Amino acid sequence: MYSQDQELLDFELPKNPNELYRDQNENVIDSIEIVKDSWIAVKVALHGVIYIFNLDATLLKKKNNKCLVIPPYILKWSDTDNYFMSCSVGLDGKLLACGDDKGSVWIYNLEDISFKCSTRDSKIINVNSVLKWPKLHDSYLKKKKKLEVDVYDIVIAKCAVHYSGNYLVAVTNNNFVCLYKKSTVKK
Repeated sequence: MYSQDQELLDFELPKNPNELYRDQNENVIDSIEIVKDSWIAVKVALHGVIYIFNLDATLLKKKNNKCLVIPPYILKWSDTDNYFMSCSVGLDGKLLACGDDKGSVWIYNLEDISFKCSTRDSKIINVNSVLKWPKLHDSYLKKKKKLEVDVYDIVIAKCAVHYSGNYLVAVTNNNFVCLYKKSTVKK
């Protein structure tokens, strides 16, 4: 419920850095997560990146009910034109995961990020690993007249990271679920 004495704020996000959609003027926030303390991760549709900024520091610079968001950290993400693929944060802000429209889950290790202060210059962070959607084989597919999984695009709509970081669940827009378990590779 909105109260008359509440103050509405306008958060001004960075201009779209994605060359494919640079002319898009609208900012559709399709995912927002608390990373740690007052640090927020925001994914804006068509930007191809995920912004991480300190909400408290941004609010301190408020002028005329406007807050200019200058993210100290920018995670490079997919150039997709799909909307509403949500991020997830785990391990107390040390891990961020976000799916795309190719059936992949992008995983970022945020362990080395200092969540103590905001910097003036944005630091670009590349993805640490990308989990591909598994190739499924259903031997009863033809007999049961079931639909093949890869007939439609696999759009990862939501990811959830277990608090231990050992499990990740990915859910698609057509209700497929994949559970990933962390493993160690011995060399």
